[in-house]
Amino acid sequence: MARAIVFHPPVVLMDEPLGALDKNLRFEMQVEIKEIQQRLGMTVLYVTHDQEEAMSMSDRIAIMDHGRIHQVGSPGEVYERPVNPFVCCFLGEANLIEGTVTSEASEVVRLCLPSGQELRAPRSDGCRTGRGMLFIRPERVEIAPGTARSGDPKANSLAGNVRRCSFLGNILRYAVDVNGAAPITVDLQNAAGVAPLPVGAPVVLRWPVADSLILAGER
Repeated sequence: MARAIVFHPPVVLMDEPLGALDKNLRFEMQVEIKEIQQRLGMTVLYVTHDQEEAMSMSDRIAIMDHGRIHQVGSPGEVYERPVNPFVCCFLGEANLIEGTVTSEASEVVRLCLPSGQELRAPRSDGCRTGRGMLFIRPERVEIAPGTARSGDPKANSLAGNVRRCSFLGNILRYAVDVNGAAPITVDLQNAAGVAPLPVGAPVVLRWPVADSLILAGER
């Protein structure tokens, strides 16, 4: 790295420079590279397959597949408003709930699941009547024991049963079986006093309509 920057080049290409390091050392080096880049004012084109690394270090991210750029934007923009299912799943964990878009004309778009249940999302440019899927990040979904779905007009809700609960240190990651949809992933903060829900327990999932995004097409 010192050899690459000693002559103060305007652009530096880094192709997975931290791939061989352990997690703690990798984070320390991410911070150091970012500080050097800002101090020297150089442009760094940084190639990585590590999603967290890409989001923590980048001002702009380009998501590529087989030489094709799918989306370019700030980390927050690409993470929160992916343009297609590939970007959804490539950058972070994602839930994609498949169904049929039955309404696209109003400000709220409706997606009908095979079970007959409806989910809603704000209207977006890429939304069209026909096959589609609702995208929601696992950390935006609330999980609670019970079977009664929410009647809140500003929230989507589905009832299901816990399939699996994985302990990941700072979070509890649930997989929930829902009638008419693929298992839904929920990330719950591992806070004090939070006991894991048992496998098979009936639960209700709830998340804001405003955090939902309906995309056209298939996975």
